[in-house]
Amino acid sequence: MKRGMLAALALVAGVMGAQGAAAQERLVSAVEPESVRALFETWGYRPTAMEGVGDQPLFQATIDDLQNVIVFGGCSAGRDCTHIVLLVTYNDVPAAPYEWLNRQNFDYNLVTAMRREDGLLTLRTGIMMGRAGVPVSVVRAALDDWIAANNEIASRAVEAGLARE
Repeated sequence: MKRGMLAALALVAGVMGAQGAAAQERLVSAVEPESVRALFETWGYRPTAMEGVGDQPLFQATIDDLQNVIVFGGCSAGRDCTHIVLLVTYNDVPAAPYEWLNRQNFDYNLVTAMRREDGLLTLRTGIMMGRAGVPVSVVRAALDDWIAANNEIASRAVEAGLARE
């Protein structure tokens, strides 16, 4: 009986400790877009200065040697945003066939492969942050997945003979 109680208390203490550590992790939100840009800077992505198009602030950052545009969404007067959208365009992949794009969209549910107006391959993903924010580790994990998906889709474009030299 005593051993069972001690084991239960140890389990509860372990769970509470884990929850406490998660609760102490710094949150990041898009309410103040500059805080997201600053986070990208701490990760070494060399973000540009914040720009704005109407209610949608944006900046560019070099992620895994690719120039990304980070656009804020759900904003009011250029702040109080709820999410970010990452976009990257591949200048060496013109006119990818729609069947190939559809295959990528089927295989990568959280990444959209599309053709820009000029026909260049563009990939897009979003990270929901809400107004309360999410742990920094969630944004970091989403970016790691974004990098992996970009690398895989780029490799597929090369293998399919879609990339020009």
